[in-house]
Amino acid sequence: MKKVFLLFHLLVLLALLACSADIPLSEWIGRFKGDQITPDVQEETSEPDTLSITWQKNITDLQNLFSSISLPDHFMDENPTFQGGEFDLMSVFEILDHIWMTDGYKLAYVYQYDFMGGYPILYAYHSTDSPYPSYQAYLEDRGECLQGNGLGLDCNYLAHVQTDGSELGYLQLLLLDVMGNQFYLFWHAEYNDTIFVATEKALDDIIEDISDPFIPLSRQQRSKASRINPTPTVSIGEETVEIRAVWFTKWGGFYESTYSINRKDPHLISIGSTKNLVEYDCGLMF
Repeated sequence: MKKVFLLFHLLVLLALLACSADIPLSEWIGRFKGDQITPDVQEETSEPDTLSITWQKNITDLQNLFSSISLPDHFMDENPTFQGGEFDLMSVFEILDHIWMTDGYKLAYVYQYDFMGGYPILYAYHSTDSPYPSYQAYLEDRGECLQGNGLGLDCNYLAHVQTDGSELGYLQLLLLDVMGNQFYLFWHAEYNDTIFVATEKALDDIIEDISDPFIPLSRQQRSKASRINPTPTVSIGEETVEIRAVWFTKWGGFYESTYSINRKDPHLISIGSTKNLVEYDCGLMF
């Protein structure tokens, strides 16, 4: 009788623990019995490797660089033009030091602003030419690029970006492609907040930083997110480079995507599969 009494109280205790941690009672019982519970996402316990640490520093430094600059007032005018003193996009290569522009080319941008928001449009130009002074000038010369009809090299600035062929070089190329235009964002353009995550510390920082004015993560979301393996993988083959990386957005949560980069033409980057690891929405709408 005493054993039955103790067992009953133990089950009650497990039920209370499960409710407080948003974990199913069956999982708590399994843990108590010593059963192996397979997590929804793989738990990573090893120390991050050099590649992960270095790429994470690239990610953080690029994000900090973009956060340190303010949108010029004149960029919020209709058809804004450059007046001098604006952000020099070539400075990103001080961070992304395993990629560079092809000899004679520079990386630049024009600024698109309207009643829906504002954002930069990146392009490459030869140093013997002058950069476009405005979005309108860019539109008149390369309008087909914005309509999806421009498949030439002039429409994809990455065609003029070279990599040293290393694992980090390809990761930096992917970083530039995905996060390279996340500066001077205004209003609706702020939905463009994708950020790669390469280390457990960076993952933990994101989990902890989600707070007011954003909807915080639930206990179940935090528990699941903390078990994500953020370590990127890079497989360099004869013709393609396959990358697996984790990223986060406040309007969707944590994702895992695979990317394929053509080694002969590295500007040809395609997305393979994408899996939502932890669903999340910050609750803000622009």
